[in-house]
Amino acid sequence: MADEPNPIAFAVEVMETHWSGDCCDIDGECLQDMAERHGIIVRREFSGPCELSYCTCAEVGDPPYFCYRMNPGLVPEETTDG
Repeated sequence: MADEPNPIAFAVEVMETHWSGDCCDIDGECLQDMAERHGIIVRREFSGPCELSYCTCAEVGDPPYFCYRMNPGLVPEETTDG
């Protein structure tokens, strides 16, 4: 993961990937990897389901659960549903 969020590098990688080859779509896993690599999102670990009711982290395997959140340096971190 990047030390500091780098939205420009993220955008460049997204567009270069999109435009490469046959101009294909970027799937969610690829987009998430790019966002984490450039510090746009951060991975958080929980021993139980996280506090966000709309999050599906607990539905994807066994503990520990991993959630990806927007980097709080870019936007305020989500802590509740309200």
